Amino acid sequence: MKKLALMAFVVLASLSSAQITRQGAGYLFRMKFVTGQVMKYSVVSTMGGIGATGKPMEISLPMIWKVASVAGGVATVDTTVGPVTVGKQTMMQPTKNRVQISSQGKVVGNTGVGQQVAPSLPTGPVKIGQSWSSSSAISTGMGPAQDVKATYTFKGLRSMGGKQVAELSVLTTGQASGKGSMFLLVSDGSLFQSRLAMDLKIQNPDGKGSTYKVTANIDRK
Repeated sequence: MKKLALMAFVVLASLSSAQITRQGAGYLFRMKFVTGQVMKYSVVSTMGGIGATGKPMEISLPMIWKVASVAGGVATVDTTVGPVTVGKQTMMQPTKNRVQISSQGKVVGNTGVGQQVAPSLPTGPVKIGQSWSSSSAISTGMGPAQDVKATYTFKGLRSMGGKQVAELSVLTTGQASGKGSMFLLVSDGSLFQSRLAMDLKIQNPDGKGSTYKVTANIDRK
């Protein structure tokens, strides 16, 4: 159960990277990668209702993106997730994967852990207050993959930690329902900080469903 929960969390954490430029009355969000670029993140999560005590389980892990190449607007990205620790105990060794991501944040090649690390970005410019939605299929290892829909609302630009960031509110529905915020660096478009709180639904082997309270906090190193 712990391993399945950890794999689900990695997908739900959803990292994002987008170049943010003014276009007319709105802002255009696009992925922008440079060969050799490395992005490192610290991820800390809690998941309630796991274990005999029922107390929240704290999960922490590093996440690294390394851009291997960029061609035709598509980046080949090597991802490393882990090692995953629960409390002070290592539960999973690092998992590596290679994916191809388009400038609009869509995975266009290869699958595996780490493929859903960017939201699908809007087709055109968005004004402050406007929203867009995307769906991703996630698997907990129990039964078929389930769709999670995320709606992003552009709240505007602000200063955070001495950096200019674009603020997005996030609302998720489906197997993981909840809300939170994402902050993208305007300078290079990468994720600066993310805070999400969700109810994660998991189908148990006996056919009964369980719901777990999950928080996911991501920070750029």
